[in-house]
Amino acid sequence: MNIKPKENNIAWVSSLFQEYFDGVPVEQGQTLVSQKLEKEMNDFEIQEELKPTEVSLGDVYETLKTLDHDVWALFYVKDKNKVLRVVGVGWGSGGWGVGAFALGADGWGAGSRVFSRNSRLSEPLKSADPQALSPFESLVLEKLDRIAVALEKKSKKKK
Repeated sequence: MNIKPKENNIAWVSSLFQEYFDGVPVEQGQTLVSQKLEKEMNDFEIQEELKPTEVSLGDVYETLKTLDHDVWALFYVKDKNKVLRVVGVGWGSGGWGVGAFALGADGWGAGSRVFSRNSRLSEPLKSADPQALSPFESLVLEKLDRIAVALEKKSKKKK
C-alpha cells in the first residue's frame, strides 16, 4: 500500500513526496505523540531541542486517522534512499495535503506539531478557532511572504 489521494481523506500528495517516497511500502503503523512548537523553529532546531524519533509512513498514515483538521503536522521519515525528510501534513480543500521536504534552515511556524514515538513529546492535541486560517494555509502564506522578501532583496541588489 502507498499513500495516495482519495485514501484516508488525503486530497493531494506533492510531487516531491511522490519522488522521495514512491515505492516505499506503508506497513501497519502506530498513533504517535506530538508537541506543539511554541515558536518558529527550523528542522535543525527541532532535532536539537525536541529530539523527535524517526517514524514510518505507516505511522503517518495511522496518525492521520485521528488527527484534528486544524493541525499542521510534521513527521521525520526516511525516504526510499534512506535520507531523512520532513513529511508535512495539513488540512485544506476537503482533505489532507501531504508534502515532503528536505531538512532545512527554513522555519516551521509556531503552532505546528512535531510527531514522534518519543514519549517526551507527549501532549494532547487542542482544536484551534475554526474561523482562523488553517495551519496549512498560514504556513503557505508565511513561506510565500519569505520568498517575496527574498526576491525583493535580490532585485534591490541588482539595481
